[in-house]
Amino acid sequence: MNEQTLRARLEEADEIVFTGDLLIAAQLRAITEMSVKGLPTASAEDLLVKFEELHALHVAHRDSLLTNLNELLARRAPIKEFEISRQVKQDGTDIMPRFIVFCPNEECSAFIQLPEDAAERVEQLQVMKLFMIHKSASGFILCSELIEPNCLFCAAVTRTETLAAIQRIKRGGKFGRIEWQPPECVDDVIKDLLPPKSVTITKQQLELMVKAFDRNEVPGISWTSSPR
Repeated sequence: MNEQTLRARLEEADEIVFTGDLLIAAQLRAITEMSVKGLPTASAEDLLVKFEELHALHVAHRDSLLTNLNELLARRAPIKEFEISRQVKQDGTDIMPRFIVFCPNEECSAFIQLPEDAAERVEQLQVMKLFMIHKSASGFILCSELIEPNCLFCAAVTRTETLAAIQRIKRGGKFGRIEWQPPECVDDVIKDLLPPKSVTITKQQLELMVKAFDRNEVPGISWTSSPR
């Protein structure tokens, strides 16, 4: 290892402290500092092997931490929305399907009335997809109420994962615990509402977007936004 490589790894050891791997960082620092001072070739090679072992341990630990953190953060948002849905239900109001849409500079809440007719419902959802294109959405949460089973429903969709959960409605205005569901329970029609990073739209779609979301002139859809 040349000195430049060792110095870079010493900086890497400092960065590892910020992930909480204090012991691993300390050992890496000791190894690199000893190497920089100049040891016999055999010793340097042994240290390099040890360094790689410790580095692999750190990477595994870091990835585990990040996975757990991402899952925790992803689940916090639906839990918050369940609280809102419970309050709406306890107030005696029907729950209109609502989308919390994550945009680059704002968070939008869109409320949509879904017709009973299946074809009309799909058409209304396509308008919702245009909304997400219009706002450059990176993900969304859908909250609604299901009849069978009788429960509150919440799904979170991003480009990398899908989360879903239900909370059963009980007698006397009470609710069961939040039950996490497999991603497969979220219909592909819902998942497909999130547009890809690059998308082409027609002139007709553009006109509808302006009508619906700049002038709020499409029946059954309303929305608000707040800075992120």
